[in-house]
Amino acid sequence: MLSGQERPVLNDYKKMIKSIKIIDLFAGPGGLGEGFSNCKENSPFEIGMSVEFEENAHKTLTLRAFYRKLTTESELRDYKDYVQSRNLTEKSQNYKIMLSNNNEKWDEANRETLGSPHALGNANRWKKIKEGLQLTEEDYVPTQQEASIFQRIKEIKDEQAGNGPLIVIGGPPCQAYSVNGRNRIQAEKGYKPENDERFFLYLEYLKVLDVADPDLFIMENVEGILSAKLATGEKIFERIKNELVRPNKESEEQYNIFSLVTEYESDDLFTNGPQYKNDKAYVINARKFGVPQGRKRVILLGLKKKYKAPQGPLKSSQDSAPCISELIDEMPKIRTGLSRVSNELNNENSWLSIWKSNKEKLMAILQDKGEINKVVTRLTNIALNQEVAKNVRKIRRENPEISPKEILDFEKKRLGSEEVREIAKTLKIRYLKEISESFKKTANQLKKTQSFNAFDNGKGSDLFIQHSHTAFSDNFHLSYPELSNWLGGYKVKLDGILNHCTRNNMEADLQRYMFSASWAKAHSDLSCPSPRSRQFPIALSPKHQNWESGHHADRFRVVEANQIPFTITSHLRKDGHAQIHYDAAQNRSLSVREAARIQTFPDSYYFEGSQGWQFQQVGNAVPAFLAKQIANYVLDILINNGLYKTN
Repeated sequence: MLSGQERPVLNDYKKMIKSIKIIDLFAGPGGLGEGFSNCKENSPFEIGMSVEFEENAHKTLTLRAFYRKLTTESELRDYKDYVQSRNLTEKSQNYKIMLSNNNEKWDEANRETLGSPHALGNANRWKKIKEGLQLTEEDYVPTQQEASIFQRIKEIKDEQAGNGPLIVIGGPPCQAYSVNGRNRIQAEKGYKPENDERFFLYLEYLKVLDVADPDLFIMENVEGILSAKLATGEKIFERIKNELVRPNKESEEQYNIFSLVTEYESDDLFTNGPQYKNDKAYVINARKFGVPQGRKRVILLGLKKKYKAPQGPLKSSQDSAPCISELIDEMPKIRTGLSRVSNELNNENSWLSIWKSNKEKLMAILQDKGEINKVVTRLTNIALNQEVAKNVRKIRRENPEISPKEILDFEKKRLGSEEVREIAKTLKIRYLKEISESFKKTANQLKKTQSFNAFDNGKGSDLFIQHSHTAFSDNFHLSYPELSNWLGGYKVKLDGILNHCTRNNMEADLQRYMFSASWAKAHSDLSCPSPRSRQFPIALSPKHQNWESGHHADRFRVVEANQIPFTITSHLRKDGHAQIHYDAAQNRSLSVREAARIQTFPDSYYFEGSQGWQFQQVGNAVPAFLAKQIANYVLDILINNGLYKTN
């Protein structure tokens, strides 16, 4: 309970020691910064500057910076009132009160995040490059935002001189490096990676290194950066890695580039730098560090050559990662919203009526022999076409002089042969048995699924919903003590849940969600229990031209109750098809808060903006619990080099 007494929550110890200043680049909502700022009680890390361009992420970043500066119970009460606002009017009023009562600390938070969204790089310059226009001297003049950023970096560097270490953290946006991002943007007409500013935002990171001259830096990016190439065929990762060394500096001021998780093999670090068998050595799997997510990222640690190397890699967590049901089962049950209906009809009664109707329709589909035969025919045709494609590739390898069209014509004729008809007959028998059993198991599971009374208005809220059961279970705390303390440990006890709201969906997608969740639970003994696109009833299949091509085989994917989730991505901003909740009764995709828990943001972390922007912030972030462990690893390196002393 909060009382009216002015009692410091943090003691004065932190003010008496030298801090380790952080410059946080491409900060997003602040996942990396959160881990460093709270890596331990009285963390020595202090964020001097966070740079973020997107408006909503910047608001989240500033609010969290403000929260970290609050020390008295009256200050924390103002914060609590703001994040627990029930509607936008109340939120606006509480925001004004919070700022009025705490203007000095709000100013400090704004100074930390530069007062407004700021971008590294000159967007206009890259626009001209993309359009093939001639560059002028003016295009190389720093923008006002760039000038502001570098002015602040110089100030932080001067402030920190002789007062403790300086480090840089962050990573350039990943869309141009991720495999999915490359597939999407390379389909754009006339796309050239050398004209994509996102491919070269690492150069802005290098500029910061040159001006800040940090003792150490952390650069993070997606695993796809290892295979990303320029038009020349040059791997962008090799270029980045070589340039991060800063070879134009004096030898001892250059950087060794270390993996966080792999022991290096070099004998002479000063001359050759750390060497590894291959670039996979730089990939860190968050799951091994207690994060409930199979998220893989490339993380580089740069340390000046004049310092001693790390004493071994980052040790994996002693606690295993929890499965998704352990992580979110205690949260309030909510139902999905309905799209393409009026607000008057978007209520629990309408939803419940549609839910019951969808259940009846799906039960009928799963028991329809004609529907089963259609799926069997689809599976048989796919298998035969794959056989044709395999034979075409084999013949082309063995007979390169024969044209592809001749081979294909031959194979198509072979489809009508007696041999192929026998193959098809065998396949149909196999698939009929498989699909009949799977549909029966799914129907039995769906039959057991009962509707429920959704909490409050049913949908939850992008802002706050009051709920008495907000703590993790005793069993969760005993099984995952570190993660439990991290997620639930905060300076102010909330009276409910933040950012726990479902998105609106079309009725057709709700049928697909219900089928997918029921199928996954019925097949929970499999390593990948979600249904593939080719296993979907024809009646539920979307009318996409490439639905059966295999390119979207797992378009509708369930976050299965007893497994570790796949990677949370910013695609959640567009739809939740790949993050379907395992409970068919709730019939929805994950909420922002559920995704945030998977990303290990503390429950007190409040995401600003509309739901879509909240999802994007969460999906783009570094898991905060992983960042905490990286921060403690960095602290050990600094202590080992005499750059920081503990009392």
